[in-house]
Amino acid sequence: MLVESNNAKPYSITTTTTTTTTTTTTTTTTTTTTTTT
Repeated sequence: MLVESNNAKPYSITTTTTTTTTTTTTTTTTTTTTTTT
């Protein structure tokens, strides 16, 4: 069970990194639209 818990942690970090990248892209697009207006 201890081995499974350690494996779950790296997967969670990878998911968080992907979410952060998506959020940054969305924020950049919104900022560009506001500047154009």
